[in-house]
Amino acid sequence: GGGAGAPSNSTNKKGTAKMVKMPSSQPRKWSSSAPPQSSCLALVVAAVLAAAHAPSRAGAVLDVRTTACAPLWDQPLQMFDQFDAYCGTSSSDVTTPKAISGWKILDGASTGGFAACDAGDYRLETSCLTGVPGFAATGASCSTHVTAAQMEFWGKDLLFLDRHIVTCADSGKALSRWQVVASSDTSAGSWIAYTCCPATYADSSCVTSYTACTQSMGGSIPNAANLKWHDPDCGDDKVMKGWQVVTSGCPVAGYYKVGYTCCSVTYSPPPSPPSPPPPSACACLADMGYNA
Repeated sequence: GGGAGAPSNSTNKKGTAKMVKMPSSQPRKWSSSAPPQSSCLALVVAAVLAAAHAPSRAGAVLDVRTTACAPLWDQPLQMFDQFDAYCGTSSSDVTTPKAISGWKILDGASTGGFAACDAGDYRLETSCLTGVPGFAATGASCSTHVTAAQMEFWGKDLLFLDRHIVTCADSGKALSRWQVVASSDTSAGSWIAYTCCPATYADSSCVTSYTACTQSMGGSIPNAANLKWHDPDCGDDKVMKGWQVVTSGCPVAGYYKVGYTCCSVTYSPPPSPPSPPPPSACACLADMGYNA
């Protein structure tokens, strides 16, 4: 007697007992040289690969917007009013509000896939983040601001931009737009208008950085195009809270730099790994006599 797989006694011709090993009912081990041919195996492998390639986090997407060309070479400060750094929604793009993460003046040779500008003409390129948690570029939650009006603007060089501080002073807000407003009435002064909208970030994550110092004019004529040497850029995981032209801290008079504040976006947690295959997928391997 005995259960399956237990040894059994028998007698040989000489009358002595010997042990006879009965066939085992234990499942066969999966040999790498002879894997089971089963659709269940494909399910298991697919689940493992999916877990290995799961995205690390749900992040924002960088979108670059560029203005039309406009004359800027050997031009005074008020010529910046031709440009609009705008990352907010539009009538054709109402579902994907964007926050500013950087901006740069581009000359005709640096316009990428856009048509080249004429000599002396420039564009304003704005880097915008789509999918920033908590960000909405329209509605009552956004606020519009202006810098203090300045008389010294028309006919001036870049150094006079240091009178204007563009900053979203409220906690948890980031830039979605800024634009120079050069009033034709010089007695009214000129200013920078900008829009701040809610974004999810920790104030402790905000860091102010500076571009390298460069000369503002390069001659006796104001040249607004010299701002092209500066590239305030927060990257693809931070939003811009504000910026300002700064003259202090440069070793030579007539030089300036651009200070800008970037805040790390608080993204949603990474997605959970895929669930393991259903029991039936693994059970069918055992039914075939294999152990993984």
